[in-house]
Amino acid sequence: MAKRILSKMKNSSLLFYIDNYERLYFFKRFFSAVYSLEMNPVVITSVPSIHLRLKVSKIKTYLIKRPEKNKSHETEYNRNSLDLLTGTQDRKLSNLVYNSAKSLTLVILKNHNIILALIFNGSSTVAHAISDSLNENSIKKVYFELANIPGKIFVDPDGVNAQSRLFHSPNILDEFSPPPSFEYTRWREWYLSVGNKPLQANLKNKFYLGNILDALLYKIGYGIDLNKGSLISRLTKKNIPGSKSSRGILEEEKALPDRYVFIPLQVSDDTQLLLNSDFTNAEALIYANKEAIKRGLPLIVKIHPAEKSEKEIDKITAIAKDNNITISNSSASRLVSHASLIITINSSVGLDALIRRKEVIFLGKTLYENLTYDRLEKYIYHYLLNINYFNQQDISTSTFNMIIERAYI
Repeated sequence: MAKRILSKMKNSSLLFYIDNYERLYFFKRFFSAVYSLEMNPVVITSVPSIHLRLKVSKIKTYLIKRPEKNKSHETEYNRNSLDLLTGTQDRKLSNLVYNSAKSLTLVILKNHNIILALIFNGSSTVAHAISDSLNENSIKKVYFELANIPGKIFVDPDGVNAQSRLFHSPNILDEFSPPPSFEYTRWREWYLSVGNKPLQANLKNKFYLGNILDALLYKIGYGIDLNKGSLISRLTKKNIPGSKSSRGILEEEKALPDRYVFIPLQVSDDTQLLLNSDFTNAEALIYANKEAIKRGLPLIVKIHPAEKSEKEIDKITAIAKDNNITISNSSASRLVSHASLIITINSSVGLDALIRRKEVIFLGKTLYENLTYDRLEKYIYHYLLNINYFNQQDISTSTFNMIIERAYI
């Protein structure tokens, strides 16, 4: 199938949505494979410094800007993007951003033979605008997300998490052949030996010199700042993950109970919590406490190591204190490996528990709950792609071919 698809794609263009410097460094790794397949990258971005940087590199790039005053934008954007749910945009700003991004995307589609778009996560206002434009023109797309398994990326044609095609059609996995048992066994042994550190903990808020330039360019009206408030104030604001999460902890070296229920919490502004769950962290903790009491077991909770909200940490700490729940700072892998039951909203820790063949209760909308052991092996071995988000190696042509094929499943 790959050869037939690629033969139709020669001399065409691929659209990349790059919304920050992490995505810039990630997607630039694709460009050599794109060129080797006789295609061209086209970038749409909301970040002025990235736009200028790519222009210097001779990459065709478009910056999302405020519309001209004589142009009307009548589309009312009424969906809930992650920007709206986290409060970084209000309705007025999101409407402006959506219409500006959609208008620009339609211009790009008119000027270039775009046959595939690559978008990370896809839950932002801009991503919704781009996706809607692509849908209206029947153009394929693939969405990327951290798989929270070392060295692997989730890629899907419809979205990530509960928006993915795999979530709605888990039987896709049944079409793959089982991985060689010795290979999966060897991989599982390696995985259990290295543990499962949440990859979000690696996503620290780095400061880039380009951020200063962006603040100045936004000030003079070059581009649209996608967030309410001053960029400088956001960059200088104290933002230390887990700054309070050590209060009331069970020390890692202390012996764990023989049997217990474990609940790992989500980051309070995470997509999984805001878009894919009817439970807040606090509500999930209360549910887990009732389940633990029903089973006559103690409950241990772990606040996500990337949690930044002191208000959220205080809320969880108060619930734990009132209900004799232990807050642990031990590693999630250690807590999962000794737990009798894991309760999670939609955490990667739930996937880790499945790999360890533990009993898991999922409270959120998650594709993990449909993973039988057979499907789990196929998901890890076939559906997740071998791409390490955190290194700088170029994506190989063969791996890029697999991404293209994923758009056509």
